[in-house]
Amino acid sequence: MIETWLNRVLCLNACNTHQLVSGMPPPKDCQLLYVNRDTLFSFHKASETFLHNIMAIYVSAHYKNSPNDLQMLSDAPAHHLFVLVGPINETQAQLPEILAVIQIAMEGALSSATVSNNMGRGKRAAGDLLPWTISQQFMDKDFPTLSGARIVRIAVHPDFQSLGYGSRALELLLEYYHGRVPCLKESEDFNMEAEVKHIENPDALVLLEEVIEPRADLPPLLHRLSERRAEKLDYIGVSFGLNLPLLKFWKRVKFVPVYLRQSVCDLTGEHTCIMLRDINKDEEDLNESSASWLPLYWTEFRRRILRLFGFEFSKFLPQMALSILQLKNNEIVKQCERKVLTREELGLFLSNSDLRRLSQYARNMIDHHLITDILPILALLYFEERFDEEIKLNSVQSAILLGIGLQHKTVDVLVTELDLPANQLLALFNKAIRKLSEYLDQICMDAVRQEIDSQEINEHSADVTSMQPVPISLDDELHEAAVEIKKRQDRDRARLKEEIGRELKQYAIKGSEDDWTNALQSTDLKTAKKIGTILSVKSSRTESKNVDHALLEETNKFGNRKRKRKFKNFK
Repeated sequence: MIETWLNRVLCLNACNTHQLVSGMPPPKDCQLLYVNRDTLFSFHKASETFLHNIMAIYVSAHYKNSPNDLQMLSDAPAHHLFVLVGPINETQAQLPEILAVIQIAMEGALSSATVSNNMGRGKRAAGDLLPWTISQQFMDKDFPTLSGARIVRIAVHPDFQSLGYGSRALELLLEYYHGRVPCLKESEDFNMEAEVKHIENPDALVLLEEVIEPRADLPPLLHRLSERRAEKLDYIGVSFGLNLPLLKFWKRVKFVPVYLRQSVCDLTGEHTCIMLRDINKDEEDLNESSASWLPLYWTEFRRRILRLFGFEFSKFLPQMALSILQLKNNEIVKQCERKVLTREELGLFLSNSDLRRLSQYARNMIDHHLITDILPILALLYFEERFDEEIKLNSVQSAILLGIGLQHKTVDVLVTELDLPANQLLALFNKAIRKLSEYLDQICMDAVRQEIDSQEINEHSADVTSMQPVPISLDDELHEAAVEIKKRQDRDRARLKEEIGRELKQYAIKGSEDDWTNALQSTDLKTAKKIGTILSVKSSRTESKNVDHALLEETNKFGNRKRKRKFKNFK
């Protein structure tokens, strides 16, 4: 009798799920309802049936169930329950059938003093799983002060699994906490509270004399989301045992991984993974900087896990490891700044000899074993998005690069895990290395070209800066130059006159024209020629300067008339 009562009270017999008879409605036509837990645990017949259906879905969808889960669902004040149901007929007299269940717990909103006190002592309080874990992981004291919700359970009826009902339930929940569901209630208290019975003499009340019976005037069991105001949240998170189907599910609804425990769970052998999705970024009244913490968390998480792939996470399949690194949340991807590798930074990771070896392997001139030491650095640069966004490898090439470069697996191991022939795997690997090698070579060539261009620009700038502005105007400069040239011409002309006068002085004929005329008239030229008579006239010495001047004038006069004077000697 007692065992039957315990099984019924603790829902231990909720192993067989109720067979649904309402058909299979399209997920887009389903709606999410809020469950009032006071009414759910009121021990009414309809509420008990509804509770047993919820626990049956829990048992069928999750490996770990205990009576403590039921107690937490009933007593924990921070927990809330939502159910996904099909289209509801207003004339329907019975409770709708449950397609999916979501249980969440409110966390965070801790005071800064509490956070600083516990972190200073290296301790963490009970509860608030996500705030304490994330704050210790990233050494961030501000994250626990944010308000968040953790999805404790999300379970779908076994007849409707993998049909989109879980995604639909989660989509409606996110819309609800994003504030996209308008509240139609005017009062802020949306729970229809029962009338409080005032006790006049509390001392006279004895618990043993209290009559336990179903409560009256209970609020409705199910509420539409428009009948209840949503709590203001900064994020929604989830913690689960990592496996590929669950990871793909949470990524599909744009959750971002930020934590992966290195040790495995003793019960399941899985690593605990925490994924978050921020809520405030979609609100119009928030500035851009308030929602920038999640991209920073993701960048730091990616940087750490890339280096941990060579340790505990090396046992992951390449598909799992690659799925962790590939985000589906485009908003977070856009906010992450891509720091493209420069030539100076490239020299810190790879030497010229390393680049030459990569180029040789890309041309099939050496074996892949000769570049094994370069692959960890090359894979790290690629998955940290240090290359241009146009450099993309396909999924198989990325898995091969991650497996060999970061997880340090051999080709034989990857042949088994990827189910590819060895020659095909090596061909894809060579093609990936060729693409990355060509990009690195292009970085080097661009750096050389840029250096040459900068040198030419510097030389041109030096020539420009060496030119000084003229102190005077162009007309004044031309006038001064003309005066200087005229002075130089005058000096040259005077020097020329002096030289010509000195040379022609020896040929000067003394005497005036009258003296020579008188001498010629008084002498018989024929007789003088025969006997060799010498004619002479009286000359008077003048100053050398006057003679030179006269000779120069005479020379100019003869030159202008173009006549030649002949001098004769008579013997």
